[in-house]
Amino acid sequence: MHSYMSNRSTAFDWRPHLKDTLQKNQNDPHHRFIQMATVTQRGEPRNRTVVFRGFDDDQESLLICTDSRSQKFRELTHRQSVELCWYFLQSREQYRLNGTVQFVQQPHKIQQIWSGLSTSSKAQFYWPTPGEVVIDSQKALSESATKLTEKLRAPDIQPSDLENSTYPSNFVVIKASFNSVDYLSLVGSYQRLICHRTAIGWESKAVYP
Repeated sequence: MHSYMSNRSTAFDWRPHLKDTLQKNQNDPHHRFIQMATVTQRGEPRNRTVVFRGFDDDQESLLICTDSRSQKFRELTHRQSVELCWYFLQSREQYRLNGTVQFVQQPHKIQQIWSGLSTSSKAQFYWPTPGEVVIDSQKALSESATKLTEKLRAPDIQPSDLENSTYPSNFVVIKASFNSVDYLSLVGSYQRLICHRTAIGWESKAVYP
């Protein structure tokens, strides 16, 4: 697996390896943060941080949530192609996952993800539309993040209301599935493997980092 000169397929399987990486990094609060790149209608790249919410039933697709009022949602509706870049600080491993997304339609699955969110994360879906200009922008810039967050909260929504709530209509769960995965390990002698989905399953090749 450390021979970079060979073009022959290796026995590397990224799926159990990613789960092992998650286990090794579970004490790092950053281990669930992923960079997600999309493409706008004008063909421009966009990138942002999203949060890993678990695996789908196939145990290889990733679940992520978003707001249907967001620019990200509009970009994904226009073009489903994405690339995720997931770097783990403790184990010094990187996964670049390229593929497409679907919007989860099953209410029970959406509710399951919603129920797993913190109260503060749920509250964001009751804020004004993402990207909307704050009425008094100059004043907002001079205030602390805590005060601004308090103003953004919907006045009729209390934390206790959100604990056992049903997800709102703008809460969307994304399922990201992949056709290729670029794995890089920066431990010891660097190791890089490219994995591709084929008609008979996944194949991988070792390449130079």
